[in-house]
Amino acid sequence: MPKLPKRPLLAALALSLLLCVAAIIPAQAQEGRSSGRFNHTDIARAEEVIKEYVHEHFGWNEDVYGVYIHSKRPSYTDEGHIIRFTVYYRDDYHLTSREAFESGTAQLGGGKSFRVIFDMFKMEVVRRLHFQ
Repeated sequence: MPKLPKRPLLAALALSLLLCVAAIIPAQAQEGRSSGRFNHTDIARAEEVIKEYVHEHFGWNEDVYGVYIHSKRPSYTDEGHIIRFTVYYRDDYHLTSREAFESGTAQLGGGKSFRVIFDMFKMEVVRRLHFQ
């Protein structure tokens, strides 16, 4: 049996090692995402998409509302990896503040604030729910 030259054998070993590493890295990255928590970069990107959504659908400037996350742990549903955010219209605070309850002028629901159901994999707003 003829002996193979060393260089093609080394090249074949290097190629097989490279293919193994290339197969493992994406699987680990996906596994990290599906483990249940998203990092700050993912959350910041989601908040930017929500701000674009609010500007497009309501025309609000960023100084009249805030975007707040409920939990970094997603809900696993048939819609994907879902995280809930609240878009809180700043003038609604005066309707639900402690002072408003103490003075009897509190008003629950009917404000402009709403909840956003956000798919972190698709990076899009799935649903908008207004408070009642």
